[in-house]
Amino acid sequence: MNDRHGGDGVTVLRERYRLEGLLGRGGMGAVWRATDTVLEREVAVKELLLPAGTSAGQRAMLVERALREGRAAARVRHPNAIRVHDVFAEGGRPWIVMELLSGHGLDTEIRRQGALPPVRVAEIGRGVLEALCAAHSHGVVHRDVKPGNVFCCDDGRIVLTDFGIAAMDDEEKITRTGYPIGTPGYIAPERLRGEPAEPPSDLFALGVLLYAALAGKAPFSRKEPMAALGAVLTDTPPPPPGPPRLADLVMGLLAADPARRTTAERAREALRDPELTAPSAPPPADDPRWWRPARAALVAVGVLAVVSVPLRGCTGPDAEVVPAVAPRTGTPEPPAEPTFLQPGAPTFLPTLPPTLVPRVPLPSISPCMLEDDC
Repeated sequence: MNDRHGGDGVTVLRERYRLEGLLGRGGMGAVWRATDTVLEREVAVKELLLPAGTSAGQRAMLVERALREGRAAARVRHPNAIRVHDVFAEGGRPWIVMELLSGHGLDTEIRRQGALPPVRVAEIGRGVLEALCAAHSHGVVHRDVKPGNVFCCDDGRIVLTDFGIAAMDDEEKITRTGYPIGTPGYIAPERLRGEPAEPPSDLFALGVLLYAALAGKAPFSRKEPMAALGAVLTDTPPPPPGPPRLADLVMGLLAADPARRTTAERAREALRDPELTAPSAPPPADDPRWWRPARAALVAVGVLAVVSVPLRGCTGPDAEVVPAVAPRTGTPEPPAEPTFLQPGAPTFLPTLPPTLVPRVPLPSISPCMLEDDC
């Protein structure tokens, strides 16, 4: 096989699709740039590779399943889902003809930039979720939502690709590798426990994808595939960095129990909310954090000033005003008259006898009030 020929040296499929060049190759197949000679347009053709060593009966079963699920994917008509034009078997292998996209993969964007801006992450989340909702409404579960299967088009579209991977049978995959179809670290915990793939498992993978976009690294990423599978079952990652509401959405999608996992409807509502990417609210401008202990201290000083003023009556000579706290050396003496007297007030105002003046204990300020740690 070279970059212009399929697995058996094929260059033209069904006397219609001419392979022009290899776009990429993975464990599940190869993708070719091709020309539809009937409609005279460029397309992408995916060649699904079947497991080596399978019997003729198993191969026939897998090909039929691939064709059936390829036809199901072709029913998904949405701008955020890859458009499937044709599906057929040739040379004993299934082939899927799709629209040819121009742009780059989300995995490439994360690898180059690391953590992405929250607004960009929310945009990606909206696109992938809309594609999943469209697929789920037609009974199609993707089973392998990950950055490598999200394409960022030059025209701004976010497109979920590679629905053809769902054609490979879960049970057959478990027999050969020991875990369900998908990418370790993105497979939902219920699927690892042997439950069938359902829409909530795609939502779990979406949560992992959004976490990877926010943090620059997937939450269950490990060096070994089995370690990643175990991490999904046993680990609870910390919230990803970013706006609190967006981080809460991601953690809701990562709920281990599918019954408690954020639903597609709630996720869609959250991703459409313009406040989703708003940063956490700062303290009110008129009550900053440093002001709270200072305000408490000022209140205490005010009380101290009030209790230091003697009670006065209506007649009699002035009593000496004695400050409750001795002034420091070098500070001016307290005024002879209280500052609250108004012009024209009587010069001699009697006071109660000293024995009748109540003794009020001086207030103290707790150190924790000054540190805002009470």
